[in-house]
Amino acid sequence: MEFDFFEQGTALGMLMDRQGDKITIRFETTPGSGEKFQFLPDTGIPVTSDEFIGQWLQFVLVVLDALVDLQPDIVNDESYQEYPTRLYNIDSSK
Repeated sequence: MEFDFFEQGTALGMLMDRQGDKITIRFETTPGSGEKFQFLPDTGIPVTSDEFIGQWLQFVLVVLDALVDLQPDIVNDESYQEYPTRLYNIDSSK
């Protein structure tokens, strides 16, 4: 899986490769990535899938809260309601 971030001064890629219960996360930077991203390691960072889903859930909940702040009616949207529920179900099935 790959996430690309291309805001001005960002130019950052985050790549994840899953092998069984381990996920290796690595970052791709370019000269246009900006100094604040130059500290990222050149090697992959291994994490367990349990660690990843727990951290992803925390991240997503913050993003969803920010979306609600911007657009309060989103809480009535079915897909908005389903996504965190699915993540909680995955997290609790560990």
